[in-house]
Amino acid sequence: MKLFQKTAISGDSIAWTRRLLAAVLIAPAISLSVSAADITVRGTVNGDGEPLPGATVTESGRPGNGTTTDADGRFSLTLSDKSKITA
Repeated sequence: MKLFQKTAISGDSIAWTRRLLAAVLIAPAISLSVSAADITVRGTVNGDGEPLPGATVTESGRPGNGTTTDADGRFSLTLSDKSKITA
């Protein structure tokens, strides 16, 4: 009775295994670099020294990314790295 049996491994199997291993090791590094580029900005919009409730705050160049200030003029917005905001 044989306990171990030798099997032939083709070059294609080794290449596929190496590609899979590379993808598993590289994918987390890519996702970390992407998530590190986003920042959250918090602040208060004031007009004439008074908080402005209901003011719109958007990321410049990305009008779909925006928020509205609360009753005290406060806001929180997640932006791409090196972005500017417009209130």
